[in-house]
Amino acid sequence: MEINNKDISVVIQGAVDRELTETAIKSIRAYLPGATIIISTWKGEEVSSLDVDELVLNEDPGCSPRSSISKKPKMNNVNRQIVSSLNGLKSSKTKFSLKMRTDFIVTGKGFVEAFGKYNDYNSEKYKVFSSRIICCMVGTRKPVGVNYSLPFHVSDFSAFGLTEDLLKLYDIPLATEDEFKFFDNHPEIERKTFATNRYNAEQTIWVNCLRSNNKLVDLDHSTHLSNENVIESDRFLVNNFHPLSFKKYGVSPMKCELKRMFSNPKIYTDYYTEHEWMMLYKKHCSENVDIPLLDLERLLIKLKCKMSRKKV
Repeated sequence: MEINNKDISVVIQGAVDRELTETAIKSIRAYLPGATIIISTWKGEEVSSLDVDELVLNEDPGCSPRSSISKKPKMNNVNRQIVSSLNGLKSSKTKFSLKMRTDFIVTGKGFVEAFGKYNDYNSEKYKVFSSRIICCMVGTRKPVGVNYSLPFHVSDFSAFGLTEDLLKLYDIPLATEDEFKFFDNHPEIERKTFATNRYNAEQTIWVNCLRSNNKLVDLDHSTHLSNENVIESDRFLVNNFHPLSFKKYGVSPMKCELKRMFSNPKIYTDYYTEHEWMMLYKKHCSENVDIPLLDLERLLIKLKCKMSRKKV
């Protein structure tokens, strides 16, 4: 599908790191010349030197620890993501929008080339958006995984699609304090995950979006599994998203911490490859799709995992 850059707004959301964010902006200008760049960040951030077309300053809704057990817990910033993404998208006046973090760069236009490639659906029951949103493979989990089982877990690093669809994705309630402390308040429930929040950030966004659009979601907490919700997780995923690797998508993280994490092949064990997503598409949406014989991404992941074990 041909999409003109001038019909795209790029919403860069989150806290501003001058060096990283300026690099992100330059990458957008390089790969998407003519696109509108919108920064959506917090009041009080230093933004005067940023070369953007529009600036959105939000009240910071704050964050909460992902775990009450860890001495140095990472933070759950889902409310920050919801507020900055939604308000940035509200400022978009173009048909299409790309949502990305302030610490990511654009490395290509794979997300544009993939948009609209798959247009079959098996039921309106599972369709939320007008067109599938292109998301990242990293963070888009199989409901039953080797490391963790986390249904309704769709990557939130970046998203590309119709602006109206991205608005629908982020026009949702904020996570509550009770949700952040869910497992602390319910010690009788086995967590099966490091986090003490009711849902991971990715689940909070997608589950709240589904419920806000009158879809029934059977997910009491992040690792809640049932025969039904495993199937439903896949059906809702394949009817609304198309996940791609960072390389295929055309974005990449800049922070060293993220680069180190994503260099570990083991984390990819639970993420859907594009080939595996295509198998879901063939199963649930259309048998008339040509799928490559080999899943090269999965083969490479397995090879890298095997090599990393030999080094230990």
